[in-house]
Amino acid sequence: MKTRSFNEAVRHTPILHCEQILAFFGPEKKLCNILPAHVAKFYKSDELLRVSKTGKVRALRTVNKTRMVLRLLLTWAVDQGYLSHVPLPKAK
Repeated sequence: MKTRSFNEAVRHTPILHCEQILAFFGPEKKLCNILPAHVAKFYKSDELLRVSKTGKVRALRTVNKTRMVLRLLLTWAVDQGYLSHVPLPKAK
């Protein structure tokens, strides 16, 4: 991303989403141990759906961006050989 002309906020945003994902799963959770049930629990969690400091409901756009970052992270892990498949819950 640094080779392209993205501004600092655009480069920093995925890091914030990753920090939120890491806060939910915890640093001790191994990537290979994440199951679709864990991802589904994250999708319904207050950590994703609410702002931690104020308790306000997060905008759906922000929630969807965090879900996208998680999906891309898991897809990358499959591409790198860390996972055999992307552990996403089945769509309703």
